Amino acid sequence: MAVATQDWRKANIRMWLSLYLGWAGADRFYNGQIGWGILKAATGGGILVWWIIDALYYAYVAGQAEPARGWWWQNMRLLVGLIYGFFGVDRIYSGQVLWGIIKLITFGGFGIWWVVDNLYWASQAGKARPERDWGWNQIRMALSITLGFLGVDRAFNGQAGLAILKLITLGGFGIWWIADAAYYSYLAGSD
Repeated sequence: MAVATQDWRKANIRMWLSLYLGWAGADRFYNGQIGWGILKAATGGGILVWWIIDALYYAYVAGQAEPARGWWWQNMRLLVGLIYGFFGVDRIYSGQVLWGIIKLITFGGFGIWWVVDNLYWASQAGKARPERDWGWNQIRMALSITLGFLGVDRAFNGQAGLAILKLITLGGFGIWWIADAAYYSYLAGSD
């Protein structure tokens, strides 16, 4: 699939519009395609089929729009994986269309593939920015609070062994999760 070079900001905005409001034609309106937007909204995203196809396509386009695949791209892939990884959107964003479709059909490998991918995406996102600045700390804090029980915050730190241990124990039965969330919140607030 050849994709024309695009502004990565606009491509990602269109992807998110398509994922959340594509059934109402928001992505088509954003493209300036008013007629198609009205038709898509009137048919409920083509009885959801058109919505799904556009959402997956725009995820692919957004992933290809930033060829450097740096810190911003890594974190966007992690976010897409956390929210839409069950549907393979993270794999499609990465340019792995076939794996994305397989992940969609198996509903994220019945959840297992979703967890493994997100631990990997988190480790890649954490490594993509060597300076541990304000933005890095804020992302780690958010990961710790929301998905720390799965070890995603430790994977973001680059601590694969601790991430797996935290996953297996579901955040140390909640205690480790709460302790890390409090600690990472403190660090993020002290920047």
